[in-house]
Amino acid sequence: MSAAERQIDCSRADYYLTLWRDWMRSHSSRLDYPSHSAGFSSGGISCWDDLAESVDGYAVRAADAAIDSLTPIHRGVLCHVYLQAAFRFRVPLELALPAAQEAFMGEMRKRGME
Repeated sequence: MSAAERQIDCSRADYYLTLWRDWMRSHSSRLDYPSHSAGFSSGGISCWDDLAESVDGYAVRAADAAIDSLTPIHRGVLCHVYLQAAFRFRVPLELALPAAQEAFMGEMRKRGME
């Protein structure tokens, strides 16, 4: 993988991981389902924001599953960086994070997320 491809991969990973972080920090456990019905005419999606939110919900569920399937070190690095969880590593965090992001994006690709 070239340096440019790695940079794009890391920025895409950061996008998905930021969505996941926000979802993990939310006080709701409803897994992106709306708390009220928008009506019957559109099936719940009435504007672009509703559609974007539903796609983000799919991405969050895929990211959560991808993180669960990572090795403990990669999972720990991502939780440390994105959730400020307290972990100690033998490898410097600056070296461990890119490897964790690459492993994460590999799992996301398996789930159809590019």
